Amino acid sequence: SFENHYNSTHRNICNHCRRNFPSSRFLEIHVLESHDTLFEMLCQKQNMYECLVDGCQEKFATSDIRLKHLITVHQYPKNFRFATKLTTKKKQLYAIRSTY
Repeated sequence: SFENHYNSTHRNICNHCRRNFPSSRFLEIHVLESHDTLFEMLCQKQNMYECLVDGCQEKFATSDIRLKHLITVHQYPKNFRFATKLTTKKKQLYAIRSTY
């Protein structure tokens, strides 16, 4: 239905980079990890990358360690990618878009 399409495609979009996420929780985690400078500083001192599975309280030092946890503990597919880094070219494009 249109409502299902809208909710899955247009509801959880990052205002910074326009990436779309399947849930508001994933969007919140993305914004924190990708666009929050305080998050970067805190990562140097404590585990900040939280598990993506609702109810799992684990936090990790890096997104790679989190990915290994998701694959081994929660049976996520080995090719799962949550936080793919933006290339410099894409960062520049998003910066240009956000100025208009």
